[in-house]
Amino acid sequence: MGWFRHLLIGVVVGAALVSPATASSDYPNRPLTLILPFAPGGASDATMRVFTRVLSQNLGQPVIIDNKPGAGGMIGMEAGAAAKPDGYTLLFASTGPLAIFSSLYKKLSYDPVKSFTGVRFGAENPYILVLNPNKPFKSVAELIDYAKKNPGKLNYGSVGNGGTGHLATELFQSVTGTKMTHVPYKLSTALHTDLMSGVIDFAFELPNAVRPHVESGKMIAVAVANNARMKNFPNVQTFAELGYPAIKIGAWSSFLVPAGTPEPIVAKLDEAIAKVLKDPAMVDIYSFGDSLVLDVDRKKFPAFLASETARFKTLVKNAGVSLD
Repeated sequence: MGWFRHLLIGVVVGAALVSPATASSDYPNRPLTLILPFAPGGASDATMRVFTRVLSQNLGQPVIIDNKPGAGGMIGMEAGAAAKPDGYTLLFASTGPLAIFSSLYKKLSYDPVKSFTGVRFGAENPYILVLNPNKPFKSVAELIDYAKKNPGKLNYGSVGNGGTGHLATELFQSVTGTKMTHVPYKLSTALHTDLMSGVIDFAFELPNAVRPHVESGKMIAVAVANNARMKNFPNVQTFAELGYPAIKIGAWSSFLVPAGTPEPIVAKLDEAIAKVLKDPAMVDIYSFGDSLVLDVDRKKFPAFLASETARFKTLVKNAGVSLD
């Protein structure tokens, strides 16, 4: 019986050594799920419907969206962290839950780093600074001058304390040495209404959200928080062009799998997602929304996330924001 015991041990050890490769050799052989921490019908949902359609074609299996909105994206993150690490559950993660919430909350139900393996970053939406057209400032220089002469009297809006729009303005204040008053909103529609009516003075907003108001003259776009100008706002200068290269900030997306997913599977997903991001259908969507694809694969993912997390931690600290 001794020979049988040694043979059995050899089989078990051998299976353990080759199981990741074996598990991934025919991967995927059944449908996948993409957890989306947003409600159906929104911009992210619409974009991911196209994304999953193209990804399904590349992988040869259906990719089904599972909408899990709530708690600013944390419900979806929790579901993703708890999923089986077999490559059949993907998670769409945005800036807040992945890089900001660890600085806003004393305790999270998931670990942004340890609970997941990063597959690839998606696209970034740089912020654009928009003003009410009836205020006594019509440019970045005039806004800064007015703010310095009237500290604390200008009001700016953002969707939620500690959100990327809020932190974009904190970055602006830090770089320019100004101090303004924050007015948080629950919905961007309410923010836009108050900005156009003059209740608030300015905001850092996503370009696609304010483009109709800028084109109608109800808002003025004066600067882009990115290194390059935007396709749909070709005449709006960047902060770098205006002498403030440090004012660069946007909201990005990323794709994760549960920690422990075999590397060969992660590599295959990384390669497939890279192809999707270059597909004409996705290029059109990103171009329409002034979204910029980030060239950050699974190998670059940890360093990029660490850098972004550290940057937002500083901004959160400067803003004095805590949501606990």
